[in-house]
Amino acid sequence: MAKGESEKAKERARLEKIQIQQTIEAETEAKVAEFNLIKEKKQFEVEQFKAKSKKIAADAQYYENAKLVSAGLTPQEQAEWNYKTAVGVAGQLKDLNLPQTYIQGSSGNKNDNLLQSLIGADLAKKMMDNNNK
Repeated sequence: MAKGESEKAKERARLEKIQIQQTIEAETEAKVAEFNLIKEKKQFEVEQFKAKSKKIAADAQYYENAKLVSAGLTPQEQAEWNYKTAVGVAGQLKDLNLPQTYIQGSSGNKNDNLLQSLIGADLAKKMMDNNNK
């Protein structure tokens, strides 16, 4: 009978050892889960803070842009507008075809000018005659 009691004691010790290991594993899993929960909460707080920071920065940019729009063009926009205008005018002037021939009226009057050749000699003369009267 001592042998039977000894076998029971060994089996009980083995089962207790398994139970202790399972308990330790369960406690470890619970601690890991608790740590992960804390980590997730902290990550949520960090992301929430980042989102608030971005919103505040966006609101500040919106406010600044609204003030600039209400004040008119910014210096940078004015410079860009002037640059684009100058480039456009230069392009137009580059493509402008001026007359290659100067037509002088038959009057021989030394007061003839380039305006007469561009508009038309007769029309310019009529305008000059009306101004002289």
